[in-house]
Amino acid sequence: MKRQLRTRSPIGFLLLCHRAGGRARCVLGWAFAGLVLVASPQGALAHGTARHGEDAWRQWGGAGRDFVVEHSVPLAPSWPAGGPPVVFERSLGGGYSAVLVDGERLYTGVHDGEVEKIVAMRRSDGRDVWSRIIVSQYREKHVLQFGKGPNATPLLADGRIFAVSFGGRAYALDAEDGTILWQRDLVSELGATTQQFGYSAAPLAHTDEKWGELVILAVGSNRFGAVGLRQSDGKMVWQTPPFGMSYAAPMRLKLDDEAQVVFMAPTEVLGVRLSDGEVRWRHPQVNRFRTNCSSPLWRPEDRTLFVSSQADGGSRVLVLAHDGPIVSVEERAAVPSVKFFHNNAVRLGDVVYGASDGDFVAYDTRRNRLLWQERGYPGGRLVYADGKLLLLDEKGRLSLVTVSPMGLTVRGTADVLEKPAWTPPTLVDGRAYLRDTKKLIVLDVSKRASAKAPVSGSTGAAHPH
Repeated sequence: MKRQLRTRSPIGFLLLCHRAGGRARCVLGWAFAGLVLVASPQGALAHGTARHGEDAWRQWGGAGRDFVVEHSVPLAPSWPAGGPPVVFERSLGGGYSAVLVDGERLYTGVHDGEVEKIVAMRRSDGRDVWSRIIVSQYREKHVLQFGKGPNATPLLADGRIFAVSFGGRAYALDAEDGTILWQRDLVSELGATTQQFGYSAAPLAHTDEKWGELVILAVGSNRFGAVGLRQSDGKMVWQTPPFGMSYAAPMRLKLDDEAQVVFMAPTEVLGVRLSDGEVRWRHPQVNRFRTNCSSPLWRPEDRTLFVSSQADGGSRVLVLAHDGPIVSVEERAAVPSVKFFHNNAVRLGDVVYGASDGDFVAYDTRRNRLLWQERGYPGGRLVYADGKLLLLDEKGRLSLVTVSPMGLTVRGTADVLEKPAWTPPTLVDGRAYLRDTKKLIVLDVSKRASAKAPVSGSTGAAHPH
């Protein structure tokens, strides 16, 4: 049961339809006591945007694009020596796209050794439902040492999959059968920058009162920095002034009543108004490699934005505010010692947790203080749910940990993947979907599957500073 809609009918059946991929799709709903419960086996109507719901994972970072699951099923308090139960695993192929979950389907991007593809799989056992080739468009500037893509996590919205290949060709696919609905070459048509290590900025969906359903894409050309394309046909409805493009996924925030999307450019971070593409503010964020790969973290309660870079870039805490028609940016703190590279982090209240230069750290954004650091989680990718972190290091070790401003405690570990495990975990209904460049493995990390054996490995607190 996926969606609830109000109805005046006390009891009975209703036929609900919508259009997706150019076709009308209908499902049967059961109306009772003012609710319509819609059963959607293929997830055709399961594309809502409820904040941090755990019924699906339709984009980079989940519903909030922040890797925080606010309404999680209870997770296991600890793991046995062998780790959590394996639901299934299967060979997959190259690429770093995260796994999307919707209805009875899984979606991700892979490279099978010859071509890039978007694949749909059965959620129950991982068997292929369909696959669709997306054109890689390798160019002389590309460096293929770390893989041939795809890098960018697709977006699932209103029955469509939006994906961008390694070389910057954007696609809209029908989520039901993989039919190509439209495609655009961001490089030849829009002048997009050819990213040295491949296009990586995950698409973002936006519903606008004037323009309708949009997909937002970073471009980084000398004509414009980003574009808003109509989801239905790929037509460009707005564009920003020029700015560079880097590897981080764009993030959404709301400042008062103004919806913005935040981009990490090679030497700066900037906010764009989602209604028209106007650049509202910008602030320097520079490192010697001119690459920003980690997505910013927003906290609306105090209007602070945490941004981080590798190497000498360090991190910053920015305060955003409306000053009349202008958006002002104040740098509250610069944090040279916290350096997130191409890994994600999570923000819980004032504290940011993430892997920095081989350490796992906790940084207090309000007090500008490194609270603690713990060795042993290189390049960690993470997701937070039910008071716990699933922490996957780049060597393929998955850890169940609890964190607080006082330290980190290990509740279990399991070696599940091989290096490079550079894709963040997906967590839906107590199941963790994990991949490297060879396979996909699904683990049941829920309390319902909790083993009774003691926790494996060492348990202890990190060292506070």
